[in-house]
Amino acid sequence: MIEKNYLNADQVNFLGTMQTILTKKHHIEFSELYEPPFTNFGPKAPIPLFRKEELDEALKMCKSLEVEVLQHA
Repeated sequence: MIEKNYLNADQVNFLGTMQTILTKKHHIEFSELYEPPFTNFGPKAPIPLFRKEELDEALKMCKSLEVEVLQHA
C-alpha cells in the first residue's frame, strides 16, 4: 500500500503501529485492529482509514512476516 503512494498520514501511522505490534508480539489478529492502540486513530478505526480488502492485504503481509520471523528465530 505504501508503494502505491496514496496513503495519508493517519494511514501511514496506522500501518506503523501494526508494524510495532508485529515486531513486539510476532503476531497480529484482525480483531486487534479494533483495540488500543489502534483505537487512538478514531472510535471506528480501522475501517474509516482502510477498506476491508486493504486490511486483509496488510494482515496477509503480517502473516508472511510471522512465518519468516518465527522460522528464523
